[in-house]
This record gives sequence, C-alpha cells and structure tokens, in this order.
Amino acid sequence: MYKLSILIMHLATSSFRWEGEFTPEIRGPTAFAYSEILPLPSTIAGVLAYVNWKDKNKCVDKDPFSNTKRVLSVNLGAKFSIRGPYFYVKAFSSNNKVKEHEVICLHKYPKKLLCIDISLRRATYIIAEEVGVQHIGIALRNDTKSTIEGLIYTQVEFSPKLLAEAIARKLIGNNALVKEYGVLAEVFCFDDNCRKSVKEGIIVAGGESRPALLKTMSKTPLYEFLENEWRKTNTSRALLYVASPIVISKVHERDTNDSVHAFTNPRDYAIKCIGKLLNKYLKAEELTVRSYIIDPAKSIGLEEHRTIFTVVGLGYDLCLNIPRPIRSSIMPGALFEATIKNWKQLYIEGAGEYKELGWGTIIPIPTTALNTLELKVAKHN
Repeated sequence: MYKLSILIMHLATSSFRWEGEFTPEIRGPTAFAYSEILPLPSTIAGVLAYVNWKDKNKCVDKDPFSNTKRVLSVNLGAKFSIRGPYFYVKAFSSNNKVKEHEVICLHKYPKKLLCIDISLRRATYIIAEEVGVQHIGIALRNDTKSTIEGLIYTQVEFSPKLLAEAIARKLIGNNALVKEYGVLAEVFCFDDNCRKSVKEGIIVAGGESRPALLKTMSKTPLYEFLENEWRKTNTSRALLYVASPIVISKVHERDTNDSVHAFTNPRDYAIKCIGKLLNKYLKAEELTVRSYIIDPAKSIGLEEHRTIFTVVGLGYDLCLNIPRPIRSSIMPGALFEATIKNWKQLYIEGAGEYKELGWGTIIPIPTTALNTLELKVAKHN
C-alpha cells in the first residue's frame, strides 16, 4: 500500500457551500450564503480528477460519480481510497519544549472544527464565526452588468490564513508562527505511480472558483497519529468520529425507515443505522452513542456532539455540467464507541456509499488515547 497527502491552500478566501446553489435572483431580496469551514469530499475528489482529466469529451452518465471514478482509477489505480477532508496546520513555537507542531482539525457540522495538536496532545474547538469574512453585494444583470434594484445579498466566506492563525494561538500560544496550512486529504493506493499522478500547481476549488495552491506531502499526519496510538495500546475499544458525511444507500435507507416507528429513543435509531453500516468492522454489537469527546467529569463546559441525519447534495459534475442528486447522510461530528476488529481497515475503507472518494470517513481513536488528551475549553463556553 502506498500513501500520500494532498494539501489545498487557498490564496485568498474559501467558499464551501453545503446547502445547495446560491443566487440572489432565486432566494429573493435578502439572499444569504454561508460557507462551511471544510469542503464536501466531492470537492477533493473533483480536484484530483480535474488535474488529470485528459479526455474532456468522454462523459458517461451512470452513477453520480462515474466520471470522477473513471479518471481517478486511471491515475490512482483500480483500488484507491481518499480520506478526509481535514484542516491542517503546521506551526512553530519558541515558548514550548516542542518546537514543531502539527494540528489536524476534524469537521463538526455545522460550522465548527475539533482541532487536535498531535505534538502536545491538546485539543480545542473552533467556531466558524470567529474566522468568517463577510461580503455584501448586489446582483448584476447578465447582459448589461448593471445592478438589479433590491437584490442585495450577503456572503460569508473564510480566510484559511486567519483560521490557521486562530488555531495556532488557541492550541500553542500567541507566539506561534504558522508555516503551512490548508485543506488536507490522505490518499491510499496500491500503484506506485499514484504518487506521481497528482500534479501540483495553481487550481480552483470550491464555490466562486477561488484560486488555490495544490501540493503533495509524502506523510499522512492523521494516519500516522492513529498508527502510533494503536501501537501503544492493547485495547480494541475505540471512539469512532464521523469526519465526513456518510452517504446512506437507498436500500439501507429504506430498510431503516421501515422500522423507524419501532424506536422511541433517537439514540436507539442512530445505533441501529450506524450499526448496519459498520457491521463488518465491529467485534460485537456493543455500539453506543457518545455525546462528548472525553469524559465530561474531567472537564466542564464541553462541546456536545450530536448525530445529525439530513440530506446533502453530492456536489457538481463538471463533465456533464449538472448538479449531482441529494442524498440522505449522517453528518460530520457524530460520535460512537465500539469494539472494533481492525482500525486500519475501518479508517482506510470508510462507510456508506462512495466511500472510496472520501465520503464516510471514520476516525477510530483508541479510548486509552482519550485519557491523555488535554481539552482547552473556549472562554465563551
């Protein structure tokens, strides 16, 4: 198995809208668009496919990701897996014993991040509003480029640089110097050529086609963190963090919905649903829902995690020039605890539909590692 990471660093602001298309002419006179901190997995897979897209006239219409998978299988091999996306920060500090810090941030939907300093074993939550950049504008006519009276809109985006600096200040200190940052995804493949297939350079990614720098990294920081933690423990008990939307198959959705009225407790319904999705990875049916990343008795004012079932669009097919369909999903930030068989298999493969493209990324953290995690609680909590 070969592995690498890709890092997408936006040169200005970034815009990742999860709630569908946005235009002032459709939404009315007070249109409002809000960006998530991290993109959908389709954005990452789309970037990797687009930089290697040679035959732009060969488009097929089978499943929503036929064209993306066709291009990626040529460059990454027949069997590949993309994990993430995450937000990544590398920073330096002169005030701590640890000079170099790597931080991996996991999505907590909506509009939050759980950031873990791998070096200091310290974690904190980042709220989107702290790093949002607001723009106010007015709609233009397509033909004359003149303004349309009354169609004012507000759009909130993010500055990745400001986000990286805010994360470094909270976890490391005010004197932390950010060296590298951006949206990170880890890629696993079984063809040595896959390392050379990703072309570095300037790309466009996300809403409004914002320019970004795409680069590759030989290391996979989250995978290596997990590998180190699992090497030090004898337990099979793990906290399962849903890091990207789990797309529920239509068959699974129908089977689960047929029995939804049999559940009086929402937690029982969540356990039933996620238990079916993760069945082959579990040692026993001991799956439970967790609300907190660590034991609430060890700290006060902790962020609560909820299992959110909703629908999400699967992105935009540039080859066919059409939006992909909306599907039922379990959103990032859901927490579960279970006894698992193989953490590597669970992490690399993921759960749900289109999991090889980054959807359904599950982070299996050994429960013993949580006992050593220092959680920095935000002041406003």
